[in-house]
Amino acid sequence: MKDSVMIRYTGRTVGVLSLVTMMMVMGCATPPIDKALNEGMAKRHAPLRYVLDDSRSNAGTRFFREAWAGEPGESHVNERYRKMALDRINRYCDLPPSAFIEARTVSFSETYIEEVWVFRDPLSKREDGLSGQTVMFRYDPETNRTDVSFSGACHTAAETTFSFAR
Repeated sequence: MKDSVMIRYTGRTVGVLSLVTMMMVMGCATPPIDKALNEGMAKRHAPLRYVLDDSRSNAGTRFFREAWAGEPGESHVNERYRKMALDRINRYCDLPPSAFIEARTVSFSETYIEEVWVFRDPLSKREDGLSGQTVMFRYDPETNRTDVSFSGACHTAAETTFSFAR
C-alpha cells in the first residue's frame, strides 16, 4: 500500500492541475515531483524553479517555494545585446535598465545563452518586489545573426509554495 500524501498549495491556480496530474501519474510518490515540475518549467523557459525550503521542512512535511532559475553572476551577453534586450524589456514591461539587479545563468554555450534577469519592480506581486525575465540569445553561425527572445510575465505573480505531508 502506498503512503498517503497531502498537498497544501498556495499561489497561482495554473499549477494546481499540474500538481494533481503529476500526483496521479506518479502514484503519489513525492520525492521526484519537484524535479518533474522543474523540468516542465525549464522547457517553458520559466524564470522560476521550485526549491526545497529547508527552513520550513521537517520530518513529516517537505515545503517547496519558488526561486529564480540559474546561478547568479556576470552576464555572458556583450554590452550591445544587453542594451538591446534591456531596451525591449523596458518598452514592453516598463522595467527600466536602472531597475536591473542581477543576471542568473541558466545555460551557456558558444551559440546559446539563457539567463534570468531580475528587476526591482513596484508592480510585482511577490513579497520581495522583484520580477524576472528569461532572456535567450541564439547565435546562428551560418547567417551570423543573433536572435533574442524572452519568457516570463512582465510583472511576476505572487510566489507559489506547496508542501507534502505524510
